Amino acid sequence: LVSYLDSEEATTTVRMSNLGVKYPKIKPYNDITVEKVFKFIEGLCLYKEVKNIIDIPSIVVWDSVANTLSQKEREVEDISYALAYKARLLSLLIPKYVSKLAIYNICLICVNQLRDSIQIGPYQKPKEMKFMSEGKTVPGGNTLKFNAFHFLEMRVKGSLSADKLYGFDGIACEVHCVKNKLFPPNIKVLILGDFVRGFSNFWTNYSFLVSNKRIDSGAWNKIVNDPKQIKFRTKDAFNLYNTDLYFKEMFDAETKDTIKKELIEKNNPE
Repeated sequence: LVSYLDSEEATTTVRMSNLGVKYPKIKPYNDITVEKVFKFIEGLCLYKEVKNIIDIPSIVVWDSVANTLSQKEREVEDISYALAYKARLLSLLIPKYVSKLAIYNICLICVNQLRDSIQIGPYQKPKEMKFMSEGKTVPGGNTLKFNAFHFLEMRVKGSLSADKLYGFDGIACEVHCVKNKLFPPNIKVLILGDFVRGFSNFWTNYSFLVSNKRIDSGAWNKIVNDPKQIKFRTKDAFNLYNTDLYFKEMFDAETKDTIKKELIEKNNPE
């Protein structure tokens, strides 16, 4: 069970289908308020209980927290009566539902924006979360930061051009967990995204292998530990991965081994 609550009305069923969300296709629900988000979660919990499917994982995507008004903010004529109301409302609702989400096996993904943290005075106050970008915060108050199981920050690091390297127009994003309950935080990973097809697991892994010297890149590339030393051009790598079973197995094995040695073993205590 997956639901997409889209207060920004920034996507469509067709666009999501192009990005791979089509088994089944999802129609975003647009008319939302903060209160409706949590009423929706309440209804999902009841539905899972009635259908006896509590153990089946479910996802609710809330896009975005910053753009979703409360019912009071929608109706009030003088905005001064609603200042900071959403933050107070979230500080009540999120802690209330954290345990319920866990009990009913529901993952709530809240999409938000980074904003400048406005500070007045000669001295800069300490950051609320150590690994967040300097001078940045998120709308919605502190409860979003402190009740998050994971707090993932994404920043665009550069653009990708169709006539260079990867063969598509897109972006490179640096991603790190400001807060991570399953693994040490602040381990930065570069992920690559295509403007047409979305973020690519293959090209992200390819970039990861190159940066860790597991792929010798140049005009012709090769996997360093490949006994056959298959050579390929960068733009042909994805097609080779999908058509050559040996190359696919070699590529996947190198990816898993590099993740194990460069991320897991280096960042976990013995």
